[in-house]
Amino acid sequence: MGSMGYEIDIIPFLCEAVAFQPSAYQLVEEIYQENEYEYYELAKSSKWYKDNIITSLSMEKEMIAKKALGIFLKNESKDILRIIEKGWPQIFQWNNRTAIDSYELFEFMLPDDQSKWVQSTDEQRNAWTIITIFMGILDGATNESNYMLREYLYLRLNLAQEKSRGLFINLPKQKQTFIKNLKLKVYKSIGKNPFLPFYQNCSSSDAYKFYLASRYLFNTETRSESLLEEDSLHEKDINEIFAAYYAAFNNLNSQEAAKFYATGIVIKRLLRAYRQLKEEYWSTVGQLFSELKKAKDQNEFFEDELTRLRIALDKKEREVVRLQKEHNTDINPSVTNPFCY
Repeated sequence: MGSMGYEIDIIPFLCEAVAFQPSAYQLVEEIYQENEYEYYELAKSSKWYKDNIITSLSMEKEMIAKKALGIFLKNESKDILRIIEKGWPQIFQWNNRTAIDSYELFEFMLPDDQSKWVQSTDEQRNAWTIITIFMGILDGATNESNYMLREYLYLRLNLAQEKSRGLFINLPKQKQTFIKNLKLKVYKSIGKNPFLPFYQNCSSSDAYKFYLASRYLFNTETRSESLLEEDSLHEKDINEIFAAYYAAFNNLNSQEAAKFYATGIVIKRLLRAYRQLKEEYWSTVGQLFSELKKAKDQNEFFEDELTRLRIALDKKEREVVRLQKEHNTDINPSVTNPFCY
């Protein structure tokens, strides 16, 4: 099933685009700070808040993307256009967006200096594409004129929604068997223990050198590789490492696979540790905003109570003034004394 007849929500792609455009960061922060709790609540309640399109980004980029998510969901045209203008002034100023089609888009996207396009990342190109599509939509471009780009976004959405993105599980059964046999050969060569020190006693000197090189890198950051031991790898994780090797090298060379395994377990653990760090951070953010919500509610309660007390006090003061006037009238009657001359 393609994208025809399928409505594509481009908000997560817009947030991703902003995350890859540092020139827009400061403005996003300024807008967000104007009402950070409202923007947070809008983003947190969105289905895109925990979507892979956003959560697969680096920590800094995910923070910006989630702030942009709240801003886009509030849908204040002025703020959205300010972000577009700040991040992509060339697109913002382009006057012929309504006639855009896929080929015109890519022709427009190519800069005068071709080296800049070659040096740009896929993410930067994706950002340029989605911002151009978005501005075209604002100016009345039809879905039909962007058929190829809609198909691309549709495929990306499908990929992001996949519950299993593993290499191994998606391989044919025959290739899964090849990879399992390759893993057994490597185990026989260097040992099955997934912790790094086993390389000291393995028969593959090259594999040990790869392990040693990894240790050197940890030392350059004054970190110990022991931090990776807090999260053990399971066989399914090891299968993914060998599947990645097979997908890239397309061979079953156990000596070469052992080298990749030496660094693969380090990379796999680092990725898991980084994901855990991000999850803990966002959990803390959620707790913080929950406390802010309680404080905000309490503040509103006390402000309402203070207003009520001020009204009551004002009423009492008026009552006191009235009683004083009545009392003064009683002791000083305004009747003329006939005996006074």
